[in-house]
Amino acid sequence: MLLPACCERVATNLNKTVSGDTLSSLDKPSVEEIEKNAFDNEEEVMQIILTEKENDASVRSRLSKECNTLLADKKISLTGSSGLNLHLENKPFKGVGWETYEFSNTADDLKKQSLSPAVMGICKDTPGAAGPPSASPPRSPSGSAPASEWWKFFLPKTGVTGFWTFLFTCGTWLVSKEYYVLEHNYYGGLSIAVLWYYAIKHVGPLISNFLDKGIDSYEKGWQKGRDEEKEHLQNLINDEQVLQFQADGQLVVVKAKRENVALQLEDEFRQRQMHVYEEVKKRLDYHVAVALAHRKIVHKNLVEYVTREVEKSITPEMQKQLIDVSIESIISEFEKG
Repeated sequence: MLLPACCERVATNLNKTVSGDTLSSLDKPSVEEIEKNAFDNEEEVMQIILTEKENDASVRSRLSKECNTLLADKKISLTGSSGLNLHLENKPFKGVGWETYEFSNTADDLKKQSLSPAVMGICKDTPGAAGPPSASPPRSPSGSAPASEWWKFFLPKTGVTGFWTFLFTCGTWLVSKEYYVLEHNYYGGLSIAVLWYYAIKHVGPLISNFLDKGIDSYEKGWQKGRDEEKEHLQNLINDEQVLQFQADGQLVVVKAKRENVALQLEDEFRQRQMHVYEEVKKRLDYHVAVALAHRKIVHKNLVEYVTREVEKSITPEMQKQLIDVSIESIISEFEKG
């Protein structure tokens, strides 16, 4: 954006310089002639100024685009912040729409092309006519094309207000000469138009707001029913999801019950094994007790039989000798001790 602004500043300064040199070289007519020529050529000058503005805007737009293209292609470099320094590369480039200029003759070309021949002639004839243009140029009436054509037709002859003055005076003439008769239907239609305008502008918004409120309340009722139905269905879906989750929990409960049954079977099996062990142990203990009792009885009977038979074989003399030997052994044991 810096390059188009700087180019615009340079072009403006050149325009000022050319205009100043041109105006200073012209003869200075009287004030009356200047005002007369300015009034006669006012409309022409304004049209030419508008055309020049459009051409200037088109040239500036194209210049801005071409400068941006040069900046994008890096064929122009900008340096400095306070002023404009252009460094053009000495590389030839060609393109569609490009023209080659000699930079030595650029100032002369700008002087020649700064103003159109028509404006130059007007400035030579009326120096005061080249002053600043009006702030707001005349605008054609918006609407249909015929109205714009009529406005342009009256503009150079009667000025900006000529078209509207013609409409007012022509309408007044038609009514005064009764070529256009205003009957009672006209006043009735005018009254109806006023009433319609008042109804549309003042009553219409109230009726519109009232109807909009009724429609909104009607839609809210339907929307409320739909929302409630959606909420009810959503609650049913949530309940179904809870039931499905609980059904998944039933699978866990069934698995736990199966494990409990397996544990109960294992416990019963072990209890029965212990019962069998105890019963077998009891029977084995019984057989052991019977065998021990039998052995004791046999041993006792054997001892009694041996004792009885030995006593039968011992005579009284052998018994007396045995007693003496026993006494002597006891005495010898005491003596040794």
